[in-house]
Amino acid sequence: MNQEEGVIVECIIDHDVDSENITIHSLNPLFENKVLNLSHIDKLFNVVKVMRDRRR
Repeated sequence: MNQEEGVIVECIIDHDVDSENITIHSLNPLFENKVLNLSHIDKLFNVVKVMRDRRR
């Protein structure tokens, strides 16, 4: 959960321990990678499976 954007589902592709930044990669190819500082992150969750409604 990000303080500015709410809940987002992204892949963490890098973690810089010294600067406390993570680089996230969107599941949507239209979005670029983003760097977020961990001080702006309230919670992290491990998403095991994304289920989508097939009726959409």
